[in-house]
Amino acid sequence: MSDTQIAVNEGSAEKNKKMLLKPTLKLVKYSKKYLPMMGIAVTMACIASFMMIWGATKVSDVVDLIRDSIVGEASLSEIKRITCKILIIYAVYLVLASAQGILLSSLKQKLICQLRNDIEKKRQVLSMAKLSSLDTGNILSIITNDVSKLSQSFSSIVVELIPAIVLLLGTFIMMLIKNVVLTLSVIASAVIGFIFLALVMSKSQKYFVKQQETLGKINDHVEESFSGMIVVKTFNGKQMDRERFDELNEEMRKVNFKTFCFNALMIPITTLVNNLGYISICVVGAMLIAKGKISYGLIASFMLYLSSFQDPISKIGSSTEQVQNVLATSDRIFEFLEIEEMPSEADKTTKLDNIEGNVEFKNVQFGYEPEKRMIIKDFSLDVKSGQKVAIVGQTGAGKTTLINLLLRFYEINSGSIMIDGIPVSEVSREELRNQFAIVPQDTLIFNGTIRENLVLSTQNVSDERLDEVCQAVGISHLISMMPDGYDSIINENSGLSQGQKQQISIARAMIADKKMLILDEATSSVDVILEQKIQQSMDELSVGRTSFIIAHRLSTIVNADVIIVMKDGNVVESGTHDELLRRGKVYAEMYYSQWKEQ
Repeated sequence: MSDTQIAVNEGSAEKNKKMLLKPTLKLVKYSKKYLPMMGIAVTMACIASFMMIWGATKVSDVVDLIRDSIVGEASLSEIKRITCKILIIYAVYLVLASAQGILLSSLKQKLICQLRNDIEKKRQVLSMAKLSSLDTGNILSIITNDVSKLSQSFSSIVVELIPAIVLLLGTFIMMLIKNVVLTLSVIASAVIGFIFLALVMSKSQKYFVKQQETLGKINDHVEESFSGMIVVKTFNGKQMDRERFDELNEEMRKVNFKTFCFNALMIPITTLVNNLGYISICVVGAMLIAKGKISYGLIASFMLYLSSFQDPISKIGSSTEQVQNVLATSDRIFEFLEIEEMPSEADKTTKLDNIEGNVEFKNVQFGYEPEKRMIIKDFSLDVKSGQKVAIVGQTGAGKTTLINLLLRFYEINSGSIMIDGIPVSEVSREELRNQFAIVPQDTLIFNGTIRENLVLSTQNVSDERLDEVCQAVGISHLISMMPDGYDSIINENSGLSQGQKQQISIARAMIADKKMLILDEATSSVDVILEQKIQQSMDELSVGRTSFIIAHRLSTIVNADVIIVMKDGNVVESGTHDELLRRGKVYAEMYYSQWKEQ
């Protein structure tokens, strides 16, 4: 073998070692609060294992007494006494083993419950920038599939593997006490099995990791395909979509086949170890009996010892797949849990009580990848309380990005944004966002009742207020057609049109009744007649509130107090509708272009 090949093999071995060690240490560290409960369970397993071993030892006495009774040297009463003692020993073993199994199952459920809670908390504290860089399907796969698989695999480990290891060690110690030569013959066969198991695990772990990663890719593709189904069908992209799925599916098949092949080796290896053990006891035991060094009872005990010794080995072998599933899934889960969170804002106690609604952008600069390209460049804007500010510009000009910076979904690279003279960076995100109501461009209907979708987090909203708002935005007829009115269940797949979803979104913002309002293409999915009706409602809603309106349809912003025209992250024009038309520049060109189309 060449030096290069040796170096490659050593590097591969080191990599496999790290793949096994890293997730193991993380899982142990994460589970440290449950170690006392684990210790109690292990103690019970130790006592139960001692009972099993003690029972096997007493069997040796019974066999020797029966042999002696055949030649008239032992009484049946003594045999009955020891037999009853063996039954009591095994009864105690049964109670302890059952209690230990229940305790470990409880531990598993608590650990998995905590893990799900921590994953959900983690999702809530990740920044929009970080979330947008992650694959949605992969995150869903971690939250659902990986946690579920970890739960199933961890159950097998804590309920079977730990007691098996304890029993294995206890039996080994007892065999050494009874007879070293027979013990060594048994161990020789077991060592062969463990060597094979270690080789299989070192080679197969990477395929278990690959299995979970590929499943995440498939979930991501399926989620993307369902979300973009209309686009795929319209552009006849079914063949491309199908080819991509087939490619991922084939990759998954190959990985699954490799993991199955490695798992298929486990049972034959453990069976071979078992048979070699029985053969060694028979051969070596016969030789020792012939020399008068051991009794027939010890052979019987060693047969039971071997059963107690081999059963844990079989469980360890069959649990190899579960162990590797735990390591693979926990590695992905902890990788997600270790993603950098948004900085804690526990020290930010500044409140925005009774604000007037003055908003100032001062020399703001921002880029999603600032080292490559800046989206917002030295942007400044002074918005007075109660003003209706419209933000227009070509696609990619930075309109929505500006709103994301105002709400601190993204943090600015330099400059400042202030509300009533207070920098938003000094206010917690929750406190800041509590001052705004928003109608986003991409509407969302939650799975729940119409009332829950309208009210969301707003408290103490009466039916009269709901009626008033729904009448204003034009969805009263829709609600009257529902079987249970406001208590009817709806979701994204309830057959609501995009316009109806947007009306619900607008009603949600009106009910929130905040001091500041953000309308991001709020009427982009409704017809012209309904738009005019909603526009009247929004004009009423905007009275006394600082409003930011992002619009492509310029007819909806003609009555704005200030219209900001953005291009490449900068303000190129500002003024009222009439002022901008008189100037005849960018805004006028945009407006007349739409007017001609209409």
